[in-house]
Amino acid sequence: MKYVKAFTSRRAWACLALALSLAISLALHTPAAFADGARPADPQPEASALEPGLAVDYYYLKLEKLDDLYNWLDHKKPDRGAPLANLDFVSGQKGPVLGVDSGALVAAIITGFVRFPESGQFKLLALVNDGMRLWVGQGSDTPILEDPRKLSDRLVGPADITVEADLWYPMKLEYFQKKGTSALVLAWMRPGAGEGEEEVIEAEYLAHLPAAD
Repeated sequence: MKYVKAFTSRRAWACLALALSLAISLALHTPAAFADGARPADPQPEASALEPGLAVDYYYLKLEKLDDLYNWLDHKKPDRGAPLANLDFVSGQKGPVLGVDSGALVAAIITGFVRFPESGQFKLLALVNDGMRLWVGQGSDTPILEDPRKLSDRLVGPADITVEADLWYPMKLEYFQKKGTSALVLAWMRPGAGEGEEEVIEAEYLAHLPAAD
């Protein structure tokens, strides 16, 4: 897979973990998950109100699994970070994790909108270390990508999603990193794309509404 090769060139010692992840996925013949007919934002956000990138709130917690984050949300005030242009982060043991100068004990709730350059069925997939959940679409209550465990680099997905071009779809991604190396890369395959044609989702397709004062 093209984008996996790019990752491994950036962090050569991760090759074995990625190869094992791919091998296990192929061996199990896991079918793609489906989120057919995702709903765009209704109403659509005004273009003038949108800002580039995704909003992110950080929590500095020691988690063993992503579910543990929910025990803290009513008791821990988030730290609003600078917007993330896109999700293309791979780091060593000293970090940084996403947009913070830390290599451990970081959780993040990332929100905003994603638009798709053409109509049809896309495949979404992610490189993750440690755990994540992703929701896409108005009113979606089921994650389209999910692996909340504390594990080394692995591929999550692909998951199929049917969309309309140039509409904004709400998205929410929860992520945590306990310690060691970290990764969070969100990619897609366009309609009709084959193996080796994965693309990291670029910044031009992501936006957020600024927080109210």
